[in-house]
Amino acid sequence: VVVLGDSLAFGRTMRDKGDADWEARTLSSLLQAKIQNQYPDQNVMVLNLGMNGTVPSDLDQLMRIVLPLKPDLVVFDISMRSFSRDFEGEQQ
Repeated sequence: VVVLGDSLAFGRTMRDKGDADWEARTLSSLLQAKIQNQYPDQNVMVLNLGMNGTVPSDLDQLMRIVLPLKPDLVVFDISMRSFSRDFEGEQQ
């Protein structure tokens, strides 16, 4: 299983706020625990490929890298921030 996304998927806010156990609380860690609990006899691997500042076009490029690996599942965190006018440059 592969998790793709921005800082929310990565877990940056928890890390930046000083959560010493932040890696255990990320979407990918929680998903891995849930799947492992459902399928205790299976080897489960959930890769967190979340990166700070990722935008949808970055996710498209990452998918081109990830798909040849044939993951059983790809989870996307697509932030709507990329589509918000609040983040446009100043108007002249």
